[in-house]
Amino acid sequence: MIIIGQYKEFHGEEFPPLRDLISSEPISNKEAVLRYLKNAPVIAAAACVPVDVITGEFIPGGSLLAHCDGEYSWNNDLIHYFEKYNFILPQDFINHALNWRKTKPKKIWEKEVQELVMKYMNNAK
Repeated sequence: MIIIGQYKEFHGEEFPPLRDLISSEPISNKEAVLRYLKNAPVIAAAACVPVDVITGEFIPGGSLLAHCDGEYSWNNDLIHYFEKYNFILPQDFINHALNWRKTKPKKIWEKEVQELVMKYMNNAK
């Protein structure tokens, strides 16, 4: 499982700061990728309200959610940063999102979900 959207302020010192992951350039196919990000299954939810690390305001939507498509996983704060600030996503993920109808989805096993949930729980300190 590949976790995308990791940045220093939430995931730890080994990741780049969020501001370094924002593009001033328009993102091609942004709406299609955004639709994919928003519509992937939710595999976990935390009873906390994510905060935008740039503005300090609450991110709309209520809870922190973990999405997973069987190959990639991300939090809903990534969706916010991608939509509002052009968060730079890995090109492999963008290709995956744009071609999802051409590939068969991977089955997500309970053990993999449990491991992902533990990773998110450890990062949500």
